[in-house]
Amino acid sequence: MQNTYINFLYMWGIIQTIIISIIIIVAVHYSYQYLRDTLTPRKTKDVVGFQKQKFDEIISELQQAKLNAVVEADTEAELLEFANEQINNISKPT
Repeated sequence: MQNTYINFLYMWGIIQTIIISIIIIVAVHYSYQYLRDTLTPRKTKDVVGFQKQKFDEIISELQQAKLNAVVEADTEAELLEFANEQINNISKPT
């Protein structure tokens, strides 16, 4: 009888230690989550705004390239006209 009582107390001590350990682990876990969620700022990624900004940059670059191509074509036409005038002036006797 006394041996059974000692085994019961021994098992009760082990069960009590397990329960207290689980309670401590859960308390620390939820405390950590609470502190993490309340003390750190949330990082949100603005996917739509970011994509719109990239799209606007691409459109701007394309418009700039188109404008540069038009200016380059005008410059090329002016240079060709100037060269033709110079050739005509040289070939005409004065």
